[in-house]
Amino acid sequence: MHESERELRLLRDRALDMVNTLRNRMAAIASQMRELDGAALTTAQRSALNSIAGELSQTLNLGDALLAAAGYERRDVPHVSPEAPPARPAHILVVEDDPSNRAIMVRILARMGHHVTPVADGLEAFDALSMGGVDCIVSDFQMPHLGGGSLYQQVESRLPHYAGRFVFVTGDYTRDATREFLQRTGQPVLGKPYEVEELVAAVARVLAKRTA
Repeated sequence: MHESERELRLLRDRALDMVNTLRNRMAAIASQMRELDGAALTTAQRSALNSIAGELSQTLNLGDALLAAAGYERRDVPHVSPEAPPARPAHILVVEDDPSNRAIMVRILARMGHHVTPVADGLEAFDALSMGGVDCIVSDFQMPHLGGGSLYQQVESRLPHYAGRFVFVTGDYTRDATREFLQRTGQPVLGKPYEVEELVAAVARVLAKRTA
């Protein structure tokens, strides 16, 4: 691959990551707005809420169209059914280097009644795991310092009782090496962009497996 082609691919991957991030943020906001449907709102407030919901829907559709135009496909990502059993309150470790994505996941999981510990990379995550008491690890795959794959290998070697508690989040599942590694772990995988319901279901699946 020529240098110019490599640079173009890096730019494309970065653009896809930005679109994924934007779409996930919009989906999280839309989910929070749906929680207001049963709230006591005035007619004007409900009208404004519906207008914002319409704008969010258009933005999400635009994100999907941009991803499709760039040739981004999620067909190979294992589907996480939203029909997973409700998750009991638990201690969840969120490993994500992007502050906005990390904050969104923390907010979603905390609203489910979980105690959430957020960290920025695999090094911080391993330190937290060494202290014990973590029921589920939601980890991005591509991170500086120590990515999700390397974190899993460290855990598998040194803290093997945690190896079955991972939920991986990735935007590059179409790469052979990534796909093969994640398939080997046997853990739930969320492909970016993911729906809020998929995150909730994946965590519930890990917690249900632990309970069983």
